[in-house]
Parts: sequence; C-alpha cells; structure tokens
Amino acid sequence: MTTTNFREVLISIATEENSNTISKIIAYYYPSLDISSKESLFESLIRFLESSKNQEFDFEELLEKIKTENIDVSQFIGKDYRIKQIEISNLRGIPSKEHSNEIPYGINLTDEEGKINNAIILANNGTGKSSVFSGLEMIYAQEIGEKNLRSINPEANDLNDYNKYLQRINETGKPYCNVKTIEGDFDLENKIFSNKNLLKIFNPRSHFITEYDIIANGWLDYSKDDKYDYSFHNIIAKSLGLDEFLSLQNIAQQIPNYRRNKETTVRNNIEKEIENNKNSVKNKKAEIQSKSIELEELKKGINTENTNNHKSKLETLNELQSKVVDINFDEANYINEIFEFENKFKEYSSLDRNKRATVEKNFLDIGNELIHEFDNCPFCLSSNKTIDEIKIEVEKRLLELEQFKSLDEDLKNKFRLVANNLWSVTRDLSLVNELLNVDRQKLVSFPNLEKIRLEESRLYIALSPIINDNELNDYVYSFTQKLIPTDKDYNDLFKFLNKNKEIFRKRYVELSKEVGLLIVDRKKGIEEEIKLLIESNDNLSVEQKITILEREIKELNEQIISIESKNKKFEFDLIGANKKVSFLNQIKKEIAIFNSKLKLKVDELVNNGFEPIKNTVEEILNQYFQDDSQYKLEINLKDNKVNIEGIEYITKYIVAEIIDRNNNTKVTSPQNYFNTFRFKLFCLMISLSIALASRKTYKVNLPLVMDDLFFASDFINKNSFSEFLQKVIKLFYKHTPDMPLQFILFTHDDLIFRTSIDGIENLSITDNQIKENTLFGRMFKISTQNTKTDKFENEEIYNELLYTIPNKILIN
Repeated sequence: MTTTNFREVLISIATEENSNTISKIIAYYYPSLDISSKESLFESLIRFLESSKNQEFDFEELLEKIKTENIDVSQFIGKDYRIKQIEISNLRGIPSKEHSNEIPYGINLTDEEGKINNAIILANNGTGKSSVFSGLEMIYAQEIGEKNLRSINPEANDLNDYNKYLQRINETGKPYCNVKTIEGDFDLENKIFSNKNLLKIFNPRSHFITEYDIIANGWLDYSKDDKYDYSFHNIIAKSLGLDEFLSLQNIAQQIPNYRRNKETTVRNNIEKEIENNKNSVKNKKAEIQSKSIELEELKKGINTENTNNHKSKLETLNELQSKVVDINFDEANYINEIFEFENKFKEYSSLDRNKRATVEKNFLDIGNELIHEFDNCPFCLSSNKTIDEIKIEVEKRLLELEQFKSLDEDLKNKFRLVANNLWSVTRDLSLVNELLNVDRQKLVSFPNLEKIRLEESRLYIALSPIINDNELNDYVYSFTQKLIPTDKDYNDLFKFLNKNKEIFRKRYVELSKEVGLLIVDRKKGIEEEIKLLIESNDNLSVEQKITILEREIKELNEQIISIESKNKKFEFDLIGANKKVSFLNQIKKEIAIFNSKLKLKVDELVNNGFEPIKNTVEEILNQYFQDDSQYKLEINLKDNKVNIEGIEYITKYIVAEIIDRNNNTKVTSPQNYFNTFRFKLFCLMISLSIALASRKTYKVNLPLVMDDLFFASDFINKNSFSEFLQKVIKLFYKHTPDMPLQFILFTHDDLIFRTSIDGIENLSITDNQIKENTLFGRMFKISTQNTKTDKFENEEIYNELLYTIPNKILIN
C-alpha cells in the first residue's frame, strides 16, 4: 500500500456524504500534518482549522496531482525474482576475491537447461550459510534478521547499521553480493526495491525467515483487538503495507480523550482578567467618589480626615509586605545539570553492558581474592592460562566494570538532580502564580503601585498555561519519585527534556528571571508606598491635601480609561479564545467519527488478506492436536461494533484461539496453551502465512528462504518434518498456483536435511516439477574446502560454495 493509495483512501472518507471538516483537513493537508504525537497532531489540526474557514477543498484536482506522483505498482505484477545465481565476496564469513585468486564465491541454482532449482542445504555452523542468507536478505528486503536479533532496539536499525553488520572483520573493502534473477542482476548497491514504498507494499522481508521473526511473533498478543500495536491484527496490517494507516490511526484515536486544557485555560484567564479589570474600575470609581466627597469637605473648610480608609490601606500594605514571594533559581547550575545529565546518558547508552554486570563484578572480586589459593582457575577450576595471566584478565575486566559502576552512579545522581531541579522550579512558579492572583487584585487601591500590578497581571497570564498543564507537571513530579532510576527512567527523562526544550531551557529560565525582577520591584514599591502613606497624613496643610486629592482623582480617572481600553483588547482576544475552545471541541468530536471510518477501511484491507493466513496456520498446526483431540486451533474474525453518527457498523479483527471442541465458550490463547516447540512452530506459521498473504495480494514472485529454523529433536519422528514441509509447499501452490515457488532451506541438522529429501521425493503435486527441480547440497568451511571452481551460465568463473549431492545417492 503506497502513500498515494493511502491518501486516496483519506480522500474517499473526506468526500463521503455529510463528511466533516476534520476529515477534509486530514485528507487535504496530510503531508503537512505532524503525527509524531497527539499534541503535535492536535496543533496541526487546529492551525489548519483556523485557516480553513470558507475554504473549498478541491479534491478532484488533488487526486489528479497525487496520481502523477504515484508509483506504478502494476509494472511489478507478475515479476519473477527467483534466484538463478549468487556471487559473494568479502561479506562476513566469506573471504574477498583477493584471498581467493581473484575469483568470487558463489552458488548456481540453475540446471543445464537453465531451469531454476529450489535448494535444501546442509551447512554446519561457521560454514557461511548465514553470510549468504544475510546478503540475500539485504538485497531483497534491506533488513537483516540476525542483526535485529542482536540489537536492543531492532526498529532503530538503519541501512548503515546493516551494512556494518555485513562488513568482514579485518577487511577494508566493501562487502559484495550479487544476485542474478529472471528480472535481472541486483547487488548491495543496486537493490531490488530501491523505493521504500515498494518495500512496504511487497513486504519482501516476510519471505526471509530467521529466528528473529519467530521470536518477534512470540511477543504478539493473539487475543487482543486492534487497539493494541502488538496485536495479531495489526501485525497482519503492517505486513500488508498499512503502516501509514496504523500510524495515523494510533495517534488520531488518542485525540477524543486528550486531556487538553491549554485553550480553556487561556480563555478562562482572559475572562478572569476582564472580570478583575471591571472590579478594578468599579473600585476606582468608588475611590474617586470617596475622594471627591473628601475634597468637597476640604474646600468647604471641613477638615474631616478619612482615617478609616487610611488605616485600611496601611493594613493591606503590611499584609502584602508580610507575604514572602521568592524563587530559588540558579540559572547556570540549572542548565549545567541538564547538559551534564544528557552527556552522561549518551556516554552510558554507548557502553556495551548487560543486567549481569553487577553480579559479574561481585563474582570476579571474590575470585580475585582467592586466585592464589587454587592450582587451577577459581572461576572454572580448569584453565590453560597461568594464574598470573588469569589475574591480569580478571583485573582488566574489574576495571571496566568499576568504570561502568562509576558512570552508573554519576548518572543516577544527575538524574535525581535534574528531576528535583525541574520540580523545584515548577513548584515555585506555581506558588508565585497563586500569590499573583490574590496580590494583583489588592494592588488595585494603590495608584502608585499600578505598574507593579500590571506586571503581576502579565506574569500571571504568562505562567498560567504552564502551571495549569497538569499532564506536564504530573510527569515532572513522577521523576522525583524514582528512588532507584532504571535505564527506562533515564531514557524517558532524556526524551522528555529534548521534546520540551522550549519550556525547560528557555521558558522556565525567562519566567524565573522575570519573577526575580518582580520580587525586587514589588518589595521596594510596597516599602515606598507604606512610607508615603504614613507621611501623607502628617503636617499637611488643607491646600496641600486638596492638591494631593485632585492629583489622585485625576490619576484614578486616567487609570480607568487605560483599564477599559485594555478590556476592549481582552474582549477581542476572548472572541479568539472562545473560537479555539470551540475548535477544540469540534476536533475531538469530528476526529472520533473520522477514526471510526478509517478503522473500517483498515479492517476491510486486512480482511482481504486473511484467507491464506487462516489456511496456512490452521492446516499445519491442527495436526499437533491428534494426541489431544478435545482442542483445536482456530484463526477467526471477531465482530466489533462501531457507531458512526448514529449508524451501527460491524468491523472485524483477527485473533488466534485454542477452542474446546466440547464447549466453544472455553477459549484460551496460543501463548498460554502451546508448549515451547509448538509455540515456536505456531510463530513460524505466522511468518509463512504473512509471506503467502503478501504473495497472493501483489503477485510478485519472491523466493522463500529459511535460515536454520529446525532441529530434528523438535519433531515426534522423522516423518513429521517431511509432512510439515510438504504441507507448506502445497499451501503455497494452493493459494498462488500460477506462481512457481522457489524455496531455499538452510539447516545444520543432518536428520532435518534427510527428512526434507524424503518429503520432496514423496510430494504429489500435479503439474509441477518440485522433485526434479530441487537441489540438495552441502556447505563446508571455507578454510577446509578444496578449491573447486565452476562457471555460471554466462561463463563467469566462481568458487563453488555448495557441493551438490546427486538425488540417486540420497535416495539409495
């Protein structure tokens, strides 16, 4: 499924009757949407919603435009990429041409008539079979299962990581692998599917099955619905190239329940500010009235002092002065601790370590103390090295572990410091915010402190969005509760800091500085106002008091004009804030409908590829219930009801279940029922069925290659594996009869090798030449091989990696 196909589906949803605005925005602006998180998607949607008023969405023109950018998938239908020949040089266990008389190593899978063979290859460990497999896998799938198996985070591996894995030790030249197919020659520089979209569509990685695929399938939950990323249903969806559907669906489904209060907080703050300003105007008018009466009395010669008003103001100022507003913030130390934590984390992440490091250190410490009390090694009681040589090795490893321990301790300390610093600043700013809300209302009665009041109001509005972001603050606090932080905690804090750089490295610093300056100005202003208030009532003549009152009345009137002017701006801002709140509600409501419609589309596409998956797994695994006929394995589509704008739809999701034949209500999951071998076989069937589903859906013929997945001891008897192989081959021909299958099986188990031969010999598939066109061979270590050269059909000479064994010898 290409991005173009995906966008066509989005457009089909957007152009349905009664489609909502959010569906249209998602379809029209999809390339510009940020779907990295629910927050970023929401920001994208609200931005486009604000600018989309009265906009005409010309989807016809858009469809024409994206079709010109479309990858023509039809040109690949019917393509045959079965392997004719393989050339390898300087790739992991395979030497370079310089070390093999300038002749590459190779395998020829064609016979004298040019027909392409299947191959069952016996190869002990260390013979280079995994090197061959990895080279092929890289050319076809641009991924290497063995590398993923050896990675902590397989999904983070990129082409550079895979290329490094292919590099042969102590060789400087590039690895070389060339594959000749019916469709042409390909190598590590010229891969079969150069466009990444094609990899998603044709899913070549499903045709190269390794231990990693089986392990990864074992992590799935086969009973969960598609709400879970690790569900069986979603793995099938990904294998069919529906990654973009699932990525959008995964984020979009979080929006309806997104606890977002940014827009409502801004609106509420503006409303509160308007209300406070109205109260301020009301109080100032009352103060003007009081002062006007006092002024009239003074002018009439009645020297009546408004002592009560004077006393009340003085008490208010003393109360404000008694409230200590402070914030403990050392900018240099705060920023430095963040940088040091990040640097320590990067250094820590680069180390080769495991959870046994502490145990290993204790073990080595004890052994190092005892080393001279034993004739042999105190660790294994047997050694070819001298005691002194062992001691040197142990002390070297102890030094490495000591360094790891020291770094781990440093990182723990930095984690705690940063977590506590973040929470300290968050808590202090929250306390300041609460105080400002009360403070700025009480300062209304003091014209001389108007500048401070306005600054407090500005800071209150600036602080509110951060202080009221409960999700952010709860997450900050959670880090302070990690008494013994783990690798995951380190990683979470590192990502959190990088994701919120604007808040923690800039906004927190700016706000803390502004609060610090306000604290100084506030303290000084209140002290001066108290002094003025005390002095203003002493030794003043009537004329002086009249002058002061007239000036104060004039200042109060000017302040009223200024506040009312600001309120007009706030009322304009309130219109915008109310719009954003309405957009918030609109997005949550409409995207819920979009999510349901998208889910229907995804499920429809998944279910189309369901039949071969069901058949492949059920037909092979149910034979293992012969000794327990009460149970059976079923892969089913389960109903899930979806309500879209009052209309109920039935969607389906795929589950695998073990069912009691006598009571269908008794159900358990494969991961709970199967023993280790059968669960491994079940996981293998999942990989095979995904390969078959991709093959059936897109009609691109890729080889099926399996790398050392079986051990004879796993099977009940020697016929078991023969029957298993026969069923796999028959299923592929059943579902894709018009596509000749090429399978290549690598194994190091001699019995598996021989039972594979029996299985091929006893096949009974009409009109195919599996028996005649299956090559049996053996690989030996390069170092022990007698140089044997051969020629490909194009007369190129190569060192034969495979020693072909004649069928008649095997049969006898």
